[in-house]
Amino acid sequence: MLRFIHAADLHFDRSFEGLKGLSEEAVHLLPERNRQMLDNLVATAIAKEVDFVLLAGDTFHQAKPSLKAQGALMEALQTLETAAIPVFLSFGNHDYYKAERYWFAFPSNVHLFTEARARSYDGVTSQKESYRISGFSYETAHLERGLVADFPSRGSETYAIGMYHGDPTASVYAPFSIGEMKAKGYDYWALGHIHVPTVLSEAPPIFYPGTPQGHSRKETAGGFVEYVELTPGSCRREALPVAAVFWREISFTANYSDRKQLLADLEQQLRSLAEDRALLV
Repeated sequence: MLRFIHAADLHFDRSFEGLKGLSEEAVHLLPERNRQMLDNLVATAIAKEVDFVLLAGDTFHQAKPSLKAQGALMEALQTLETAAIPVFLSFGNHDYYKAERYWFAFPSNVHLFTEARARSYDGVTSQKESYRISGFSYETAHLERGLVADFPSRGSETYAIGMYHGDPTASVYAPFSIGEMKAKGYDYWALGHIHVPTVLSEAPPIFYPGTPQGHSRKETAGGFVEYVELTPGSCRREALPVAAVFWREISFTANYSDRKQLLADLEQQLRSLAEDRALLV
């Protein structure tokens, strides 16, 4: 069995958007939530004892990530290195790759895709099962050429996985078709770019996990990474929460002349949301 975490679109240096009237405490805490999400992702991978982690593009929100953001990512990757968990990382349209932007060397457990052409990494699990992971990265903010044709057809490896940051409906984000992905014969396609969890195919799985940390009110479905267990011919997926704060939307019918009653009913609605998770409502 092959076990891995599929994550994409962390955008972990992105600010939270559309928030007004926050308390001083919230203003102080929110910038740290991004780092907490990253730590949660690492802890989840270690707890699940995965064979590797896939980060399918837009780990950073900025094309020129800050020194602080780079340092935080490297610390997280080093924690996975200590746990002997490989990481396969591609760069998307937001964080497209330029080697000169990086102040740190990536840890030895990190396998980078750095070019706008498909390449592959081969590996073997502790159970002596072989795998091949193929992917690419953006080198500019737009990539108008589809790259599925450049991916190798599966060989003799036990598991073949493709990493692909793109959009089948957008001509400037590595457009692709589900049919051409299926024709490669892969066991799993780890997609990135769409921030809402989206299944394009079940057999084989062609899947967007969504953003693991929502940063705006449009991202109420975010907050998870995908834990995957592959065996030859089958796949089990489970969405695991890693966000440090989750977005929720509530609605209720209000028809009052008494504003005090309106406020009381709204407060009751908010109390009914009581969860163990931090919420932006």
